[in-house]
Amino acid sequence: MLKKLTHPYRIQQLYALLHQLLMAGYGFLLLFVLIRILSHHELGRWLLFLSGISIGDMLLHGLLQTTVIKEVSVLANRLWKIRTTSTNALIPSLMIYAAVACILWLVKIGFSIVGMQFELLNDLAHWYPILALPMVFYNISWWVHSGLGNFRFVFFQRLALIITTVASLLIFYYLNHSLHFNHVAFSLFIGYALSALAGFVVASYLRVKLVYVSKNKFKANFNYGKYTIGTMLGGSLLRNADTFMIAAFMSSSAVAIYTLAQKLIEVFEIILRTAASTSLPILFKMSHDAAAFAQKLVFRIVSLTVLFTPAAIAVFIFSDQIINLLSGGDPAYQISASILRIFVVYILLLPCDRMLGVALEALNFARLNLFKTLILVGINLTGNFIALYVFKSLPAVAAVSSVALIGAIITGILFLKNKVTAPSLKALLQDLSDGRL
Repeated sequence: MLKKLTHPYRIQQLYALLHQLLMAGYGFLLLFVLIRILSHHELGRWLLFLSGISIGDMLLHGLLQTTVIKEVSVLANRLWKIRTTSTNALIPSLMIYAAVACILWLVKIGFSIVGMQFELLNDLAHWYPILALPMVFYNISWWVHSGLGNFRFVFFQRLALIITTVASLLIFYYLNHSLHFNHVAFSLFIGYALSALAGFVVASYLRVKLVYVSKNKFKANFNYGKYTIGTMLGGSLLRNADTFMIAAFMSSSAVAIYTLAQKLIEVFEIILRTAASTSLPILFKMSHDAAAFAQKLVFRIVSLTVLFTPAAIAVFIFSDQIINLLSGGDPAYQISASILRIFVVYILLLPCDRMLGVALEALNFARLNLFKTLILVGINLTGNFIALYVFKSLPAVAAVSSVALIGAIITGILFLKNKVTAPSLKALLQDLSDGRL
């Protein structure tokens, strides 16, 4: 038993989970600090900015992350080919980065000409070109290390990101006796820049040369990632649609109140991301054995739901105490406790939705997974409009998330039942849809 637990593969899997938990902990730590230092408006401004940045980041992840990790994982120690893969991921990443930066500035200039100013647009136009550049190099570094199975390095690289960002924040606070949006943004830039530099200096296989550039590789990357990019962007839009719409219909302060509750859901999503990353190769290998595929799929859904249930109940019971702890007892955030209770239903539905998406990917139905995500986003956007325009209610926005997830689950089940002909798999999916499992 001890040998199994200390096997190098198990150790790397542990680091894979730890680096995800580390980023979640970092998010909570940063929010815990900023909620006590920044005004409600400045905190909401920062959270809106993060949502905007994350959409641009998901554009790169959707197009290139899967293909880079997949290619590097089969190349093993073939140094030249790994460098070719990383170079042909870096070049389009920089092109996309430059294009997004130019679009932001052109839009900002256009609105300025007609006398209109938007704080979020100004923040993105100013800080995206600065912040996204080191993020591109950071992404390439951890994609390659993930493909090599070197999650230990990924863990320590993310730890470096956290330490340098938090240290920079503390230095700014010590020097100025206060913090504002620009301090936080510059601190994040320092963290990404130093951790990305460390990734390229330490790893000999992260070398970029024009000789490695391949037009055919560009095309292959696009063809492989064109559906995944839609799915990831849809998922990112789903997470950030609430933030943008609340800001549009209410205020930045309302964004801060809603996000405080929403942030706690990230812990469950991180566990699901880890489960999904380990389930995909397993389900892919079982894709030709319908009975085994169905059994593994349903087992993962049920086991994850059972795992989440006690934690969800605890969140429901102690939501007031949790929000008070995070907010420092600020009465303005008390409504966040009600929002958090509503999110409990969302937590319990997450495993089924995520694993159905993984099953579609494993069966090479990436296009259907994209449609499933688009349906989820469509329901969410429509529901948010009703919740904010008609009811002007933040708890109603949280309830819409659960309704949208139910719609996505029904869609995922229907897609699998219609596409998979094996009676055993259809029977198990029928049991799942009828609630008999």
